[in-house]
Amino acid sequence: MKTIISTITLLFLAPSIEGKLGASFRQLQKQCAVADENGYPIYNFENNYSKRLLYVSSDESRVGGFLNGNKEFESNQWILHAQDKCPSTYKGPAKTCYALYNRATMERLAIEENTKGWQGGIYMVANSNLGDVNIPANEIFALEERIEECKGVEPCNLVTIKNAGTNGRRLFAQNTGDKLKNFGAGDGGHVYGDQKWKAKPLWRDI
Repeated sequence: MKTIISTITLLFLAPSIEGKLGASFRQLQKQCAVADENGYPIYNFENNYSKRLLYVSSDESRVGGFLNGNKEFESNQWILHAQDKCPSTYKGPAKTCYALYNRATMERLAIEENTKGWQGGIYMVANSNLGDVNIPANEIFALEERIEECKGVEPCNLVTIKNAGTNGRRLFAQNTGDKLKNFGAGDGGHVYGDQKWKAKPLWRDI
């Protein structure tokens, strides 16, 4: 029990998600967080408004929001591959951008320009690999912290999942649907409640 309490204490004293690339958070991740065989951290993303988990359907490799999803299922887990730098198309405060790979399918999340409505143009890139280079901007994301809403708690795990291309479309999952229904990516300046996600790292059993 003391070990668990100490680990949780360390987590809240660590830098925020935006600063987790610092040495202290890297060390904490290495010791406590679950990573894939390449050392990349693995996360669940739970919508703060609808409580739906970001997931990929096993039958169609389509991305959506799973209500009451099991966080232990690999289809609900995401590998974060930090990029050397954010694309020039990204306009925002994040210092680091990521390619997001679904742990079950090992496909990379992507969003097209908003030409098909808010629920269109979101897909998984087939035949994608963690070692890929020169990844297009629409397949890269920034996890923008909602610092003002975290009430001083660090790390701030409340984020928007914002595409680094495509005019900055942000993923949302409404509370009136499940799986593929009422899931999409909106653009525009206002951040709605259903565009906010809790980024939760998987932790080792200690």
